[in-house]
Amino acid sequence: MNLRAIYLSTPQRINELESRNDFVLERSWLRQFVFELSHLTEAERSFYQKNRTDFKKILDAKSAGPTTLFLHVNDLFFHKSEWQKFTRHTALKHRSNMPPTWWEFFRRALQFFSTGSDIAPYSNRPIFDLQAAPLIMGILNVTPDSFSDGGKYVSTQAAVSHALQMVEAGAHIIDVGGESTRPGAQPVASTEEIRRTVPVIRALRERSDVLISIDTYKSDVAELALEAGADMVNDISGLTYDKKMIALIRESACPVIVMHIVGTPRDMQKNPVYDDVVGEIYRYFEERIDVLERNGIRQIILDPGIGFGKRLEDNLRLIRDLRDFTFLGKPLLIGASRKSFIGQVLDKPVNLRLPGTLTANLLACQNGAHIVRVHDVAEMHQALMMNEALLAGKIKN
Repeated sequence: MNLRAIYLSTPQRINELESRNDFVLERSWLRQFVFELSHLTEAERSFYQKNRTDFKKILDAKSAGPTTLFLHVNDLFFHKSEWQKFTRHTALKHRSNMPPTWWEFFRRALQFFSTGSDIAPYSNRPIFDLQAAPLIMGILNVTPDSFSDGGKYVSTQAAVSHALQMVEAGAHIIDVGGESTRPGAQPVASTEEIRRTVPVIRALRERSDVLISIDTYKSDVAELALEAGADMVNDISGLTYDKKMIALIRESACPVIVMHIVGTPRDMQKNPVYDDVVGEIYRYFEERIDVLERNGIRQIILDPGIGFGKRLEDNLRLIRDLRDFTFLGKPLLIGASRKSFIGQVLDKPVNLRLPGTLTANLLACQNGAHIVRVHDVAEMHQALMMNEALLAGKIKN
């Protein structure tokens, strides 16, 4: 049996869920949370519809099949004692085969129902202050072939100069990458990636205390980057390409960005297909969090991987429905900057995608993103300042 939170952000979202699940949702639930309980028998679903508060009997039954039902927030709010029985029973009966994220989910859901407040603060905070979120991660590609800025910062001096300019413009994190991961990109040897990135990280650390991320899926590159002064690792594979990466992150006790990707950069855009892109990536993140936490890694940041094995509609839905992922209890990162889905919508080349980038990132932040990974730091910083002032209705003292 699967349980996940869904935010009914738009009428289109409700229509999509109804079409996919052959289920009618109340339009009055717009802009509220529901909980999707799936893989139930017809008997379980029928029982719930007749007696919507007795969750324990649903869990006692043998679950099988693809049927889905939705638990509405108000059902649980007005029957909080039943929800508490449900969570206690789940802990006793199913803990051995449920991922740890369920228990964080239950804790946060109970607080949400009890107080009516927004999602509870995260229990596992990384080394930077998420209370200051959203944070800006400046992209520093020291590659000759990245899709947007390849070849601009291949020398250490040029790279460090650009990084310091981004820090001055408002970047909280600098993400240093030595291998292009654009669609169709070919991998480079670890020795070449190390040659490109480590001197830059070392030189930047000598001149700034900004947080530095190494963008790599190779453990030997990450190890030397951390020794040179990097603070965290950004792994597009979610620590799946290199089996040594998990041990390195555990021993280094550093935060790690876990991204979702289909295939590899060479083949990720060859006909990717999803039935439910948000649900499938949600379950992928549950699995990765489970594996990493069982290996002692808790400072985990989630990146749904915009443009990495995604169709246009997948990228749009991930940003629109990003709030679903907040129930996983981890900080969220969005990397939409200048990507091809923006070009597809606006019919603009890479160098004219700034307005689309800002729009996508602002919506992502309103939907729960804690970090935005961008090329244009100054413009993003101004947009976030303006957005914060509008939402607050005042300027910070």
